[in-house]
Amino acid sequence: MEKWVEKEYFPVTECLEVCRAMKNERGEAVLLKREGQYMPAIRQYLGMIDKIDLAVLLDNMCRIEPNKDIQRSEAWDFGTVSAFDTGLGSFDDNLEKACKIAEKKENGYNVTGDDGWFSILDFLQNFSVMAHIKVNEVLQRNDKKKSLFDRAATISKETHVERLKDFVSQRINYILKK
Repeated sequence: MEKWVEKEYFPVTECLEVCRAMKNERGEAVLLKREGQYMPAIRQYLGMIDKIDLAVLLDNMCRIEPNKDIQRSEAWDFGTVSAFDTGLGSFDDNLEKACKIAEKKENGYNVTGDDGWFSILDFLQNFSVMAHIKVNEVLQRNDKKKSLFDRAATISKETHVERLKDFVSQRINYILKK
């Protein structure tokens, strides 16, 4: 639906109502941007990132780099993980869309001032902290849910946490370079 609501001939107000009723968050974000509501559009994209299942995110990290001896690879770099439909690809896709709004200029000025960038950085910092806590909680449990992180049995608990930190840190560095 997002491709359709990007088109100028679709009325924003009516389409926004439909997207909200159908719970189409991507369409809603596109329409908010079209309407000039840049900060709500950024928050919408960040909200979609926040809903990504942490187990899926970590599972994709294990698939990218199952060898615990490799500290990092080019696959970790921002924008190169989009081959995944969920998890990493979705994270980067939504983050990139939020960044494009934050860097959008009209009359030589950023449409969000620095607020867009600060919102994204604040979100990434909070995401990093909360994800770190969630990962540690799951890894310390001795129940069946722990098996979510046992896909690559050779990967230690510390490696999961380090990969998550590295993943989010790279995105923060990407924002800071903007």
